[in-house]
Amino acid sequence: MENNQILQVPKFESNIPIHLLKDSTDKDKYILEALSKLTNQGDWQNETLCQIHDLSAKTNGRVTRIEEWKTEIHVRLKKVEFIRKMLISKYFWFGLAVFLFLLYPWILNRPTSQLFEIIKRSLF
Repeated sequence: MENNQILQVPKFESNIPIHLLKDSTDKDKYILEALSKLTNQGDWQNETLCQIHDLSAKTNGRVTRIEEWKTEIHVRLKKVEFIRKMLISKYFWFGLAVFLFLLYPWILNRPTSQLFEIIKRSLF
């Protein structure tokens, strides 16, 4: 079976040679031909089932590989997110340390009126 192929059930025929049915009654001929058709149908179903099983196994293998890839990508994204958060937090703490140790004492030493002037100029 190929991809996107529609499954078509063939018409099953009896494959009993005619010379073997020569001496049989009509009732026996009917039963033997029906058994032959059922045997052919069973063989076709078994072959089709094997093909479907092979396709299913191939599909399951692909799904498993996709799931493994998805898990790997998820782990990588978590690592990247952790590193990003760590860097952001380092810069935040570094900025806070600079503010506290350098700018904050400078601001405290300024007279209040000068601070309001600096804030006005920076905002407007």
